[in-house]
Amino acid sequence: MILLREIQKKDLDALERFAQIPGFINLPNDRDLLRDKIARSEDSFNNRNEDKSDDKFLFVAEDLDHGRVVGTSMIAAQHGTPDSPHFYFEVGNEKKISETINTGFLHGTLKLKIETDGPSEIGGLVLDPEIRNSDQRIGRQISFVRFLFLAR
Repeated sequence: MILLREIQKKDLDALERFAQIPGFINLPNDRDLLRDKIARSEDSFNNRNEDKSDDKFLFVAEDLDHGRVVGTSMIAAQHGTPDSPHFYFEVGNEKKISETINTGFLHGTLKLKIETDGPSEIGGLVLDPEIRNSDQRIGRQISFVRFLFLAR
């Protein structure tokens, strides 16, 4: 049986194990930073943050039969704040035309943008490699729990 729930202090070892999976940049391989993420999530779930844009909610999928956490996901209340802006590139095109020689081309552009009042963000989906593509669809469950929480 899989239990979907908020993260707790006791899940630090599991989170640290996920942080060591190559390719996942949203979980730093630093025990102290992971401990801070858990504390921030607990504060968010318990409505203790004065500034709600600071809220980050971490969820875990716990396999009760084996007593271990097998996945995690996250919601950031606001992606891009004045203290932590979101930088991104806007992809565009510019036409460059010469009427003199009657030719031209489309020039691809990137414009650096910044967002300090962004929307909520879903992210942080990490699944134990051993249970990926299992019949239980735990990845789908830990992903969808974020939407259920938002709907609540």
